Amino acid sequence: MMGLAKTLIFASQLTAVVVATPTINNDNELTTKWPVCVKPTKVLDERTPTVKRGPVETPLPTQPGMVNNCNKFCWVQTGNKCFQVAMENHISLADFLKWNPGAGSDCRTLWANTYACVGVSKK
Repeated sequence: MMGLAKTLIFASQLTAVVVATPTINNDNELTTKWPVCVKPTKVLDERTPTVKRGPVETPLPTQPGMVNNCNKFCWVQTGNKCFQVAMENHISLADFLKWNPGAGSDCRTLWANTYACVGVSKK
């Protein structure tokens, strides 16, 4: 039964990726070489460490300096650029840089293989 549950969870996550990614065609193939970034679910993998920084648990690792009121995160892959991550998460580049100051004003110091903030709660 556990195998069926994992299959259903994977299927629902795959559906979310397809719906949220317009660069996937009808054959479920990526039509460009754009990385895919989706909002993590509230149930984190048990192996994903978290830290309580604000109203929600923050997945780790993160780049130093991330704002404390972040409530939506995106995994930054090797090769991702700030504008690309901002665009994929429907936020402005200015907001991305404000919420992730460690990326630098020109995005030259954005760390790969970390979580970045792509949404905040109102203070």
